[in-house]
Formats: sequence, C-alpha cells, structure tokens
Amino acid sequence: RIAKAEREAQNTTLAKFLRNVESRIYAQIAKQLVENMFSNGEAANFGVFSIEGNTVTYEKLTLEDGQEIIRLTIVSEDGTETILDIPVATGSF
Repeated sequence: RIAKAEREAQNTTLAKFLRNVESRIYAQIAKQLVENMFSNGEAANFGVFSIEGNTVTYEKLTLEDGQEIIRLTIVSEDGTETILDIPVATGSF
C-alpha cells in the first residue's frame, strides 16, 4: 500500500512537471559549463561550483607533452573524488 501511494504521488502531473523542470535546469547548467570550458572566444581556465552537496571543479591544463586538457574533478559529499581528463582541440565528436 505504501509503495502504491508513493508511485501515485510520483505520477501526479505536478511531480512530472517538477522532474521535467529539474531535468531542463540541469541540462542548461551542463550546456553552460561546456560552453565555458570549450569556448573559442573567452574560455574559462578555471571554475568551481556546488550541486546537491557535490563540488565540481574544472581547470584547463597543458600536460608535459603539450596536450591541452580540461580536468573535471567531482568531489561527492562523502569525499569520493572522480577525475575526468578531457582532451581539448583533438578533433570533433
């Protein structure tokens, strides 16, 4: 009975609307982040923000071999760290 009530609450029009809005907000944040990191004009070399208790940091770096990367570091609330090195200007997707 409790599970059924929870499912019904999650399937209301309002709940669906809020999930859609949240999804679009996160998509817009992701889009702006990518534009800031990869912009041909005035790309940001460093940035940091928090989202739902997670800290996201990005920094444009040049490795010893001359390759440019963007290092994206995500630190979760429990201290777990995830690092992604994204090559810059190595072709197209």
